[in-house]
Amino acid sequence: MKKENENKKWKVVFSEEVLKKFKDVPDSVADEFEKIIKGFKTGKLDPTKIGQPVDCIELKVKLRCPKCKSNEVEWLLDRNSNEVTFHCLECSESFWMTKKEYKNAIKKNPDCII
Repeated sequence: MKKENENKKWKVVFSEEVLKKFKDVPDSVADEFEKIIKGFKTGKLDPTKIGQPVDCIELKVKLRCPKCKSNEVEWLLDRNSNEVTFHCLECSESFWMTKKEYKNAIKKNPDCII
C-alpha cells in the first residue's frame, strides 16, 4: 500500500465496552497492543508478521442458521487460532466464536444439529 501523504494521521476510537475490557487484559497482551500501535505510528509495522495464516477445516457437526433456520451453512475451524466461523449460504448471516463457545452451542442446542 502506498501512502499518498506522509503527514496523514490515523485515529482509532474504542467503544466504552472495549475500554472496560482492555483494563482487564494481562500486561503481556497490553504490551503487544502497544507494539502494534507504535508500529502504525512509525510506519514500521510489517503486516506480514502479525498473526498466522488461516488454516480452515470444515466441521462435521453443524447447527442450523439461527436467523433463517436454513441447513445451507458453513462451519469452519481455523486450526491456527481455534476460532470457528459461521456463514449461512441462504441469508448471509455470519459470525465467529471460539472453539469452546462452539462446543457449548452444540451442547445447548442439540435440536438444531443438522
